[in-house]
Amino acid sequence: MGKQKEPCEHQRDNIELLAPSRDSEVQPLDPTSEKPRDIPRAAKWVNSRSFAKKGISYVFSSKEDRTRAQGERAEDDATRPAIPECEICKEDTRRRRKYRWKLILTLLLPSFMNSLDLTIIATAVPLIASDFERISQLSWIVNAFTLTSTAFVPTYGQFSDVFGRHSMIQFAIFCVLIGSLICALAKPYGLFLFGRAIQGLGYAGITTITRIILADKVSLKENSTNNTIFVILNGISFGVGPVIGGYLTNVDWRWCFWINLPMAAFSHVALFFIRKELLGPQPQITTDAHGNTISIVRHSFIEKMSVIDYGGLVIFLLGTCMFILGLLWGGADYPWVSAAVLVPLIVGVVLVCFFFFYEHLMEPGNYMSKVFPNQTAMLPWTLLKKRDIGVLSFLNFTTGMALFSAFYFVSVYFTIVEGYPPWRAGVQLLYYTPGLGVGSYMAMFICNVYPKQTWLPMFLGSWIEPVGLALLTYALTIRNVAMVNGFLALSGVGTGIRFMPGTLHAVGIEPRRIAQVVSLMGFVLPLGGTLGLTMMGSVFNNELNAGFRRIGAGTAGLDGKETRKSAQSIDEIHKLPEPILRMVEEVAKKAVVWSYVSIIPLIALAGIVACFLGNVQITGASLEDVQQRRGEIVDEPYLFWLLKNRRRLGQGVEKPDRERKDNGAGEAEA
Repeated sequence: MGKQKEPCEHQRDNIELLAPSRDSEVQPLDPTSEKPRDIPRAAKWVNSRSFAKKGISYVFSSKEDRTRAQGERAEDDATRPAIPECEICKEDTRRRRKYRWKLILTLLLPSFMNSLDLTIIATAVPLIASDFERISQLSWIVNAFTLTSTAFVPTYGQFSDVFGRHSMIQFAIFCVLIGSLICALAKPYGLFLFGRAIQGLGYAGITTITRIILADKVSLKENSTNNTIFVILNGISFGVGPVIGGYLTNVDWRWCFWINLPMAAFSHVALFFIRKELLGPQPQITTDAHGNTISIVRHSFIEKMSVIDYGGLVIFLLGTCMFILGLLWGGADYPWVSAAVLVPLIVGVVLVCFFFFYEHLMEPGNYMSKVFPNQTAMLPWTLLKKRDIGVLSFLNFTTGMALFSAFYFVSVYFTIVEGYPPWRAGVQLLYYTPGLGVGSYMAMFICNVYPKQTWLPMFLGSWIEPVGLALLTYALTIRNVAMVNGFLALSGVGTGIRFMPGTLHAVGIEPRRIAQVVSLMGFVLPLGGTLGLTMMGSVFNNELNAGFRRIGAGTAGLDGKETRKSAQSIDEIHKLPEPILRMVEEVAKKAVVWSYVSIIPLIALAGIVACFLGNVQITGASLEDVQQRRGEIVDEPYLFWLLKNRRRLGQGVEKPDRERKDNGAGEAEA
């Protein structure tokens, strides 16, 4: 006979209906005992469920005791009365399913538009830069977008709590619409980059608030399910995006931006109809003069605006912009030792470091919190100083670095080095999609089915990703297209497997700060993409210019400046004489290869950092119910915890002694 359904929490309140009367006297297990109590067999299944609910585990003195207990449990399962379906649970399940599908159908289009833009523009970047005759500055097409999409993510987290989810996601979609319109109509390169920056501002909000909405009002298990659906959606957009981008670019690259307008308009209308389902303005959690936690509700517009951490936002924007400018100018426009490069680099690093110190001063009780008592830190120091949050931030940082590099610089390789037309270069990026799909499915299985945890996918992805990128770099070096496609897919596995679990882990350890932790995770991923592309763009430009000078020095009738000018347009490159064209292709190949070499050490470091990540077990327990969530989180590095407890795990211990004793102490106090 199959395993019977266990009673739900509503049915468990009427325990005597579920167990025979002769065994109705149920003795609780002693959580500190090394041997199981001798309890009535027919009541054992009730006892096991109720104590497991409270975080208490069975501890058996031998494998024989464990086997005997499991046999008795199976016999009891076969003989006990069938548990009827709970009407309350059925209604709750229907309500949750209805809520989930409302979110999915409404957020599907803006999320699809968000992911589609990344892949469409990745195909079009070389052609856009060529049309503006700015091949050496093509990284700015991406950096203008990622800079704003990075810097404003934490601000969206704050604004979504102050003004509500619906208002802010509508604002974000409007920014995408305006930015796309500017890009589609822009003639000067500077105006085009301004449109990309406005687009980035909008996409920061769509990405962040979508993740916040998916985490609102649901358990960690439901959050995992919701995120899985959207990861699959992203995989589809990653698949069709390069192909669409290639064909649109073949007609006119401006269509890559016109396509966003109808999708943004429809998203505005669809979101209006679920506005009542989304959380509105949230109370501000702060402390009073006596250290007590209090909630403050802001009503007027001025009161709501007073919460924003303007100092942190300005310091971060200035620091990040200065640092990126220094990297972009170094070696390409100015010598590395010139003041034009050193000053922005040094000032940028100082400002970013000061930003973290400023956020520390904004903590309740510190100096800046007294100067600006109404403001809330953009990135709270209490989050930043947690080990798991720091580890997750670095892992997401390298994920963004790998994701953006694979899309943009592989496209540059196929367009300039291999001479592929845009549509064919877009098709080559499709090989990245199966890898993302496999990685996303692996993450879905590990988080939702077995072993229902967040550590394993993060750890596996942190090792697969650098290996895939290293092999991809080797394939680019030898110009083997088949190997490039294969290792591109392997890199996608490492990236895809880390998309969902990072956010789940962060929400699991900080369930009362969903908007802030989701914003932080959404902030570091594009930050990694921005800095990664900046590093790669700087290396690419330096290698390209040095190569052009070598070609000019060794070619009669040409100098490096003339060669560089010809190489600012793909059409001009293809008009070069055959011998010089081959030399330009070789220079471009080396520039792409060294661009990847520059980021691989940082991405490889993620494998070591992942060893210090804890673990969150995915269950259906409410995020707010701390008592139910005991034992779901391992705060210490999970890899070391496994090594330390492997012997006891083999003997049947479900949880470490520390958790078991803590749970026992909690029950005693209750």
